[in-house]
Amino acid sequence: MAQVQERAFALLPADRLNQIAGYLASGADCDDGAFFWTFMDDHIQRVKAQLRPLLRAMVLTTPHGLTPLLEAVQFLQATIARRRTLADVAAATIPTRWIPVRLKRYLYGTAADGTPQLQRERYEFCLYLQLRAALESGELVCPTSTRFRSLEDDLIPLAEWQANKDALITATNLPILQLPITEHLAELEQQVEAQFARVNGRIAAGDNPAVQVTQHGTTRKWTLKTPKSREPANHALYERLPQTTLAQVLATVNAACGFMDAFDHVLGRYARPRPDDRVIHACLIAWGTNVGLHRMGEMSDIPATTLVRASGNYVRLETLQAANTIIINAIAAKPLFQDYTIDGVVHSSSDGQKFATIIDTPRSQHAARYFGMEKGVVSHTVVTNHLPIITGMLSAHDHEGHALFDLLYNNETAVRSTIHSTGDPLGDAWNQPGQLCHSLGVWL
Repeated sequence: MAQVQERAFALLPADRLNQIAGYLASGADCDDGAFFWTFMDDHIQRVKAQLRPLLRAMVLTTPHGLTPLLEAVQFLQATIARRRTLADVAAATIPTRWIPVRLKRYLYGTAADGTPQLQRERYEFCLYLQLRAALESGELVCPTSTRFRSLEDDLIPLAEWQANKDALITATNLPILQLPITEHLAELEQQVEAQFARVNGRIAAGDNPAVQVTQHGTTRKWTLKTPKSREPANHALYERLPQTTLAQVLATVNAACGFMDAFDHVLGRYARPRPDDRVIHACLIAWGTNVGLHRMGEMSDIPATTLVRASGNYVRLETLQAANTIIINAIAAKPLFQDYTIDGVVHSSSDGQKFATIIDTPRSQHAARYFGMEKGVVSHTVVTNHLPIITGMLSAHDHEGHALFDLLYNNETAVRSTIHSTGDPLGDAWNQPGQLCHSLGVWL
């Protein structure tokens, strides 16, 4: 028993342990907020040292006029610009209308005379928390930021739009923008009504196999048929094909286009003789399947040291891009590539995929929406017909639309698209490549 007490008191002093035991025995609820602010009292100075220079350089606006939060932020910015602290400012001049009611009990203490007294260190830290929430929700915007800027900051300035509206619309070469809205709506209404009539006619004639029509006397009703069981994941055709290994796939592709020639030694000269292509194939499979070089060495007859050396010498961004270009050009030369065109037009699109990163890289950023508590990056890929022609890595805070022109301009493959579409605000309309460059110049 004495040993247990000794170990317990080494972790927590006896008086503190008795205090906690009494608190638990009372059955009172734990105030997580009070615990949080007590903990932050020891770290606020470090937070202020990091955030004050950033706040001083920020330009904040709001689409809703001057709000209490923006007023408090501007007051703190002015105080920091004068190289003063909140302790040097009269309490009556500090804006407090923005403080949420639920947080007032943590930000106010009791003075010697019994009146409420604002705890200014907690006040400043709470203001940073509310500022972050306001930026995330769009209540406040930062025009100089790529993530927290407003939609209006990505658009043409209103004065320029009003002065050159006709010229800007004409420059887009989109007839739909030059059509009066009443005529456009009337045309859309006709199309919708025609579709309604066509669908209802097929249902009435029994030509729609997904609809079941029942009639009781003069009353007719239709319902959707119960769907059958889902189709198998793979078509029956693929079950007849013989299985093959990834190494055989790489060897076959290399025999067809010679993409392995792109993997040259990092030194260029004075390098050791190049290893067998199977070693580089093993490196590509290890990285592509996320197995890892050491695990691949255990699974194969190639030592892990050989794989590590070959990967460091031959597998890098430049060689991977060059090999990808060779493969894309070879596929695009096949007749099947033209079957993916839409009305004879090559159409490309781009979007970003979010991937959590195990290693903390310079582009890894926190984004709770995609990665939770982890960090990650965005793989921004341009797909033309069915081929991923180029990919760029972005941080989770970068606007994908801002990197679109860079990807299209630096495309080294022989595949060129006539139309490009994207789900980003910069690409809601389909643009010709030349018009896209002009539009990006206007928007940015």
